[in-house]
Amino acid sequence: MFMSHRVRQFVSAGLMVASLIALGVLAAGASDAAPTRSDTFGLEGASTAKVVVRMTAGQLNIASGSRANSGTPIASDELARANFTYDDDRLAPTVDYRIDENHGTLTLTQEGGELMEWPWAGHESNWTLYLNPEIPTEVRIEMGAGETILALGGLRVSDVQLDIGAGDTLIDLSGDWHDDARIRVHGGAGNLNVRLPTEPGLFVRASLGAGDLDIDDLTRDGDSYINDALGTSETTLTLEIAYGVGDVTIENAG
Repeated sequence: MFMSHRVRQFVSAGLMVASLIALGVLAAGASDAAPTRSDTFGLEGASTAKVVVRMTAGQLNIASGSRANSGTPIASDELARANFTYDDDRLAPTVDYRIDENHGTLTLTQEGGELMEWPWAGHESNWTLYLNPEIPTEVRIEMGAGETILALGGLRVSDVQLDIGAGDTLIDLSGDWHDDARIRVHGGAGNLNVRLPTEPGLFVRASLGAGDLDIDDLTRDGDSYINDALGTSETTLTLEIAYGVGDVTIENAG
Protein backbone atom coordinates (compact mmCIF):
# COMPACT_ATOMS: atom_id res chain seq x y z
CA MET A 1 0.00 0.00 0.00
CA PHE A 2 1.31 3.44 -0.94
CA MET A 3 1.05 6.37 1.38
CA SER A 4 1.97 9.99 1.75
CA HIS A 5 3.93 10.64 4.93
CA ARG A 6 4.45 14.01 6.55
CA VAL A 7 6.54 14.79 9.60
CA ARG A 8 6.40 18.27 11.10
CA GLN A 9 8.99 19.54 13.51
CA PHE A 10 9.20 23.03 14.91
CA VAL A 11 12.12 25.42 15.03
CA SER A 12 12.52 28.59 17.05
CA ALA A 13 11.95 31.90 15.31
CA GLY A 14 15.55 32.97 15.88
CA LEU A 15 16.99 29.83 14.28
CA MET A 16 14.70 30.11 11.28
CA VAL A 17 15.64 33.75 10.72
CA ALA A 18 19.32 32.81 10.84
CA SER A 19 18.70 30.09 8.28
CA LEU A 20 16.87 32.44 5.94
CA ILE A 21 19.76 34.87 6.13
CA ALA A 22 22.14 32.06 5.20
CA LEU A 23 19.97 31.26 2.18
CA GLY A 24 20.21 34.75 0.66
CA VAL A 25 20.25 35.25 -3.09
CA LEU A 26 23.88 34.68 -4.02
CA ALA A 27 23.83 36.43 -7.35
CA ALA A 28 21.81 39.47 -6.32
CA GLY A 29 23.20 42.52 -7.97
CA ALA A 30 25.72 40.56 -10.03
CA SER A 31 26.85 42.03 -13.33
CA ASP A 32 25.28 40.69 -16.54
CA ALA A 33 28.72 40.97 -18.12
CA ALA A 34 30.40 38.33 -15.95
CA PRO A 35 32.73 36.29 -18.19
CA THR A 36 32.20 32.59 -18.87
CA ARG A 37 35.08 30.18 -19.21
CA SER A 38 34.61 26.76 -20.84
CA ASP A 39 36.80 23.71 -20.23
CA THR A 40 36.79 20.21 -21.74
CA PHE A 41 38.25 17.16 -20.00
CA GLY A 42 39.21 14.21 -22.18
CA LEU A 43 39.05 10.61 -21.01
CA GLU A 44 42.63 9.94 -22.09
CA GLY A 45 42.06 6.19 -21.77
CA ALA A 46 40.08 6.31 -18.51
CA SER A 47 37.14 3.90 -18.29
CA THR A 48 35.94 4.99 -14.82
CA ALA A 49 36.05 8.36 -13.11
CA LYS A 50 35.60 10.37 -9.94
CA VAL A 51 34.43 13.99 -9.92
CA VAL A 52 35.06 16.12 -6.83
CA VAL A 53 33.60 19.63 -6.50
CA ARG A 54 34.50 21.91 -3.58
CA MET A 55 32.58 25.17 -3.95
CA THR A 56 32.51 27.74 -1.18
CA ALA A 57 29.62 29.80 -2.52
CA GLY A 58 27.56 30.18 -5.69
CA GLN A 59 25.39 28.04 -7.93
CA LEU A 60 26.35 24.53 -9.04
CA ASN A 61 24.65 22.57 -11.83
CA ILE A 62 25.55 19.01 -12.82
CA ALA A 63 23.78 17.11 -15.60
CA SER A 64 24.25 14.46 -18.24
CA GLY A 65 25.91 15.61 -21.42
CA SER A 66 23.92 15.02 -24.58
CA ARG A 67 25.13 12.55 -27.18
CA ALA A 68 22.53 13.87 -29.63
CA ASN A 69 22.24 17.19 -31.44
CA SER A 70 20.53 19.03 -28.61
CA GLY A 71 21.76 20.33 -25.29
CA THR A 72 25.48 20.32 -24.56
CA PRO A 73 27.18 17.53 -26.53
CA ILE A 74 29.74 15.21 -24.98
CA ALA A 75 32.07 13.36 -27.31
CA SER A 76 32.76 9.68 -26.65
CA ASP A 77 36.35 10.50 -25.67
CA GLU A 78 35.41 13.20 -23.14
CA LEU A 79 34.70 12.82 -19.44
CA ALA A 80 33.14 16.26 -18.96
CA ARG A 81 32.55 19.74 -20.27
CA ALA A 82 32.25 22.68 -17.92
CA ASN A 83 31.16 26.31 -18.02
CA PHE A 84 32.36 28.62 -15.24
CA THR A 85 30.86 32.10 -14.88
CA TYR A 86 32.39 34.49 -12.33
CA ASP A 87 32.95 38.20 -12.07
CA ASP A 88 36.12 38.02 -9.96
CA ASP A 89 39.15 35.90 -10.79
CA ARG A 90 39.37 34.86 -7.17
CA LEU A 91 36.10 32.93 -7.67
CA ALA A 92 37.56 30.90 -10.54
CA PRO A 93 38.01 27.16 -10.01
CA THR A 94 41.34 25.52 -9.40
CA VAL A 95 41.34 22.46 -11.67
CA ASP A 96 43.20 19.23 -11.04
CA TYR A 97 42.69 16.40 -13.53
CA ARG A 98 44.77 13.27 -13.48
CA ILE A 99 44.64 9.75 -14.91
CA ASP A 100 45.83 6.83 -12.78
CA GLU A 101 45.87 3.67 -14.88
CA ASN A 102 42.30 3.57 -16.27
CA HIS A 103 40.71 5.85 -13.66
CA GLY A 104 40.31 9.60 -14.07
CA THR A 105 39.91 12.02 -11.16
CA LEU A 106 38.64 15.55 -11.79
CA THR A 107 38.77 17.97 -8.85
CA LEU A 108 37.34 21.49 -9.01
CA THR A 109 38.06 23.73 -6.03
CA GLN A 110 36.96 27.30 -5.33
CA GLU A 111 39.47 29.13 -3.17
CA GLY A 112 37.95 32.61 -3.06
CA GLY A 113 34.35 31.93 -2.08
CA GLU A 114 34.75 34.02 1.06
CA LEU A 115 34.26 37.02 -1.26
CA MET A 116 30.57 36.12 -1.36
CA GLU A 117 29.78 36.75 2.27
CA TRP A 118 26.38 38.15 3.21
CA PRO A 119 24.77 40.03 1.52
CA TRP A 120 26.56 38.43 -1.46
CA ALA A 121 25.67 41.42 -3.64
CA GLY A 122 27.89 42.35 -6.55
CA HIS A 123 29.43 38.90 -7.20
CA GLU A 124 28.46 36.06 -9.50
CA SER A 125 29.68 32.47 -9.31
CA ASN A 126 27.97 29.84 -11.44
CA TRP A 127 29.46 26.47 -12.39
CA THR A 128 27.78 24.05 -14.83
CA LEU A 129 29.26 20.61 -15.40
CA TYR A 130 28.10 18.10 -18.04
CA LEU A 131 29.23 14.49 -17.55
CA ASN A 132 29.64 11.66 -20.02
CA PRO A 133 26.56 9.41 -19.54
CA GLU A 134 28.47 6.25 -20.49
CA ILE A 135 31.32 6.42 -17.96
CA PRO A 136 30.84 4.92 -14.45
CA THR A 137 31.47 7.91 -12.19
CA GLU A 138 31.61 8.67 -8.48
CA VAL A 139 30.58 12.19 -7.46
CA ARG A 140 31.65 14.09 -4.33
CA ILE A 141 30.33 17.60 -3.70
CA GLU A 142 31.10 20.00 -0.87
CA MET A 143 28.94 23.13 -1.14
CA GLY A 144 29.42 25.87 1.43
CA ALA A 145 26.49 28.15 0.63
CA GLY A 146 24.40 28.42 -2.50
CA GLU A 147 22.07 26.64 -4.87
CA THR A 148 22.77 23.10 -6.10
CA ILE A 149 20.95 21.42 -8.99
CA LEU A 150 21.84 17.82 -9.83
CA ALA A 151 20.13 16.10 -12.77
CA LEU A 152 21.52 12.59 -12.33
CA GLY A 153 19.10 10.52 -14.42
CA GLY A 154 20.81 8.99 -17.43
CA LEU A 155 24.24 9.11 -15.81
CA ARG A 156 26.17 6.04 -14.68
CA VAL A 157 26.79 7.39 -11.18
CA SER A 158 27.22 4.61 -8.65
CA ASP A 159 28.02 6.67 -5.57
CA VAL A 160 27.06 10.31 -4.93
CA GLN A 161 27.87 12.20 -1.74
CA LEU A 162 26.64 15.76 -1.24
CA ASP A 163 27.54 17.91 1.78
CA ILE A 164 25.80 21.29 2.00
CA GLY A 165 26.39 24.06 4.49
CA ALA A 166 23.44 26.28 3.58
CA GLY A 167 21.28 26.59 0.49
CA ASP A 168 18.48 25.08 -1.56
CA THR A 169 19.07 21.84 -3.44
CA LEU A 170 17.27 19.99 -6.23
CA ILE A 171 18.20 16.39 -7.03
CA ASP A 172 16.42 15.09 -10.11
CA LEU A 173 16.73 11.31 -10.38
CA SER A 174 14.16 10.93 -13.17
CA GLY A 175 15.33 9.12 -16.28
CA ASP A 176 16.99 5.80 -17.07
CA TRP A 177 19.10 3.90 -14.54
CA HIS A 178 21.22 0.95 -15.67
CA ASP A 179 23.23 0.47 -12.47
CA ASP A 180 22.60 0.47 -8.74
CA ALA A 181 23.40 3.78 -7.07
CA ARG A 182 23.74 5.20 -3.57
CA ILE A 183 23.05 8.91 -3.00
CA ARG A 184 23.96 10.42 0.37
CA VAL A 185 22.94 13.99 1.24
CA HIS A 186 23.98 15.89 4.38
CA GLY A 187 22.65 19.43 4.83
CA GLY A 188 23.06 22.11 7.45
CA ALA A 189 20.32 24.59 6.53
CA GLY A 190 18.10 24.89 3.48
CA ASN A 191 15.39 23.13 1.51
CA LEU A 192 15.85 19.89 -0.42
CA ASN A 193 13.65 18.60 -3.24
CA VAL A 194 14.20 15.11 -4.68
CA ARG A 195 12.40 13.85 -7.79
CA LEU A 196 12.23 10.07 -7.97
CA PRO A 197 12.24 7.81 -11.03
CA THR A 198 9.53 5.19 -11.58
CA GLU A 199 11.40 2.07 -12.71
CA PRO A 200 14.16 1.28 -10.16
CA GLY A 201 13.63 -0.12 -6.70
CA LEU A 202 13.79 2.67 -4.13
CA PHE A 203 15.08 2.60 -0.57
CA VAL A 204 14.91 5.94 1.24
CA ARG A 205 15.99 6.91 4.73
CA ALA A 206 15.66 10.53 5.91
CA SER A 207 16.21 12.32 9.21
CA LEU A 208 15.68 16.01 10.03
CA GLY A 209 16.63 18.14 12.97
CA ALA A 210 13.94 20.76 12.32
CA GLY A 211 11.60 21.17 9.38
CA ASP A 212 9.02 19.29 7.30
CA LEU A 213 9.55 15.92 5.66
CA ASP A 214 7.15 15.13 2.79
CA ILE A 215 7.42 11.73 1.11
CA ASP A 216 4.84 10.79 -1.54
CA ASP A 217 3.89 7.38 -2.92
CA LEU A 218 6.34 5.33 -0.89
CA THR A 219 5.52 2.74 1.76
CA ARG A 220 6.93 3.17 5.23
CA ASP A 221 9.00 0.23 6.45
CA GLY A 222 10.24 0.91 9.98
CA ASP A 223 12.38 4.04 9.74
CA SER A 224 12.73 3.70 5.97
CA TYR A 225 10.56 4.12 2.87
CA ILE A 226 10.39 1.76 -0.10
CA ASN A 227 8.45 1.23 -3.33
CA ASP A 228 6.91 -1.90 -4.81
CA ALA A 229 9.78 -2.35 -7.28
CA LEU A 230 12.35 -2.87 -4.52
CA GLY A 231 13.66 -6.41 -4.73
CA THR A 232 12.15 -7.12 -8.15
CA SER A 233 13.66 -4.43 -10.39
CA GLU A 234 17.04 -4.81 -12.07
CA THR A 235 18.38 -1.69 -10.36
CA THR A 236 18.08 -0.18 -6.88
CA LEU A 237 18.57 3.42 -5.79
CA THR A 238 19.44 4.02 -2.15
CA LEU A 239 18.83 7.55 -0.89
CA GLU A 240 20.12 8.59 2.55
CA ILE A 241 19.33 12.10 3.81
CA ALA A 242 20.35 13.86 7.01
CA TYR A 243 19.38 17.54 7.40
CA GLY A 244 19.71 20.04 10.21
CA VAL A 245 17.22 22.81 9.42
CA GLY A 246 14.93 22.92 6.40
CA ASP A 247 12.13 21.22 4.50
CA VAL A 248 12.73 17.98 2.58
CA THR A 249 10.34 16.97 -0.20
CA ILE A 250 10.64 13.58 -1.93
CA GLU A 251 8.22 13.08 -4.81
CA ASN A 252 7.66 11.21 -8.04
CA ALA A 253 8.95 12.99 -11.11
CA GLY A 254 5.60 12.34 -12.78
